[in-house]
Amino acid sequence: MSLNKGQNSELVRGVTLEAFLAVPKNNLIYKDYLPFNRTRLNFGMNVDKLNNYAKDKEKTVAGTVTKSELKRDIAKRLAIDLKLTKDYAIFIKDTKLKVLVNYSETTINDMKDADILPFVSNLSEKVFTTALLTNIVFMTYDIDTTDIAGIVADANKFNEMIGGNKKDENESSSANDAMDLVIEDIHSNVESFNNTIDYFADTHPEFVSGYHKNKVKSITGIRHEGLQGIVRRNGVVQAGATVRLVGAEKSINTDGSGHYEMYLRPGNCTIEVSVNGLFKQTRLIEVLYRQIIEIDFDLV
Repeated sequence: MSLNKGQNSELVRGVTLEAFLAVPKNNLIYKDYLPFNRTRLNFGMNVDKLNNYAKDKEKTVAGTVTKSELKRDIAKRLAIDLKLTKDYAIFIKDTKLKVLVNYSETTINDMKDADILPFVSNLSEKVFTTALLTNIVFMTYDIDTTDIAGIVADANKFNEMIGGNKKDENESSSANDAMDLVIEDIHSNVESFNNTIDYFADTHPEFVSGYHKNKVKSITGIRHEGLQGIVRRNGVVQAGATVRLVGAEKSINTDGSGHYEMYLRPGNCTIEVSVNGLFKQTRLIEVLYRQIIEIDFDLV
């Protein structure tokens, strides 16, 4: 049971920040400041716990590697067909078809195992129809019935593999739940670090700078949709700027490097960015399924 992309990202970033904080000269800087040091000790335990969960989850059992390889193969082959079909949709100016096939190899491979067969079957029934596959223009893209049927057959085979081992499925679900709980604790630790790091701004600016370079900047373990980026004003990064979801009680502040991350449901939304209630900028943004979009703001 391998780590998904988000979990691996969380682990790498957590280990990176922990390594920075564990450097002896850095420990001497914060060890006597209780609010920061207390969080650092809890953060270290959480990173160790996440690392141990990851090792347990990576232990393979019979059939796991074959299952993972089959899923990657399905994602790779299907992504190629979808990319070609998207090019066809752009060529004939079919916006609806373009949206239906807008999935990358990474997005497909990151789907839950149980979602693979329904996803492939839906595409086979609603996109790769006989009418499309026999279209003279589409035929030039070299996607035929045999190709699609082969992917559907492999998706059925994959579904049988995951369905035949409920123990593996249950263990994977439990492992994911345990990791997500630890990741949430790590998020809280990082938020606490963000609130106390400025204590060292005047006495140890190099430590503060190092923290911002090594800290978690993008979290995708729990949610897979949203925005992240940098807020600037006239080209200068803005720490403490407010990024707000209009029409909802949801807002966050940028960190010391002007960076923000906000997790949202897929769909259209309006984001307002401001500095101390001034220099406001509002933008309509489409949040895409299973994607973290890079959106920078430069206020004037």
